Amino acid sequence: MDDEAADALRQSLHVYRETERLLGARARALLSGYGRLMSGPFHGRYVSGIPFAHQLELVHQLTRGETIPVHLMHRHVSGNYESSLLRWSQADGLVMVFHDCEEKA
Repeated sequence: MDDEAADALRQSLHVYRETERLLGARARALLSGYGRLMSGPFHGRYVSGIPFAHQLELVHQLTRGETIPVHLMHRHVSGNYESSLLRWSQADGLVMVFHDCEEKA
């Protein structure tokens, strides 16, 4: 393995571990596997496909109580264009914030 690949692997493991430490295994899996950015420079991309530093910044925004422009695609129905934002709740974990309601992820 070359140095660049080894560095990418280390960064990936760091993001994985830090996200799981801060949010737990279920939230980490949902965010990295189904989280799609709905605005900003990475609009339309999945969280797992953006640079590691930006992935961690999203996690830190959640833990600071911020609502982030990420829609979880795990319950997405084809043809439904409604999207949500995402926030973190100590009691409920990830919470999808729609324009008229909130729903536990």
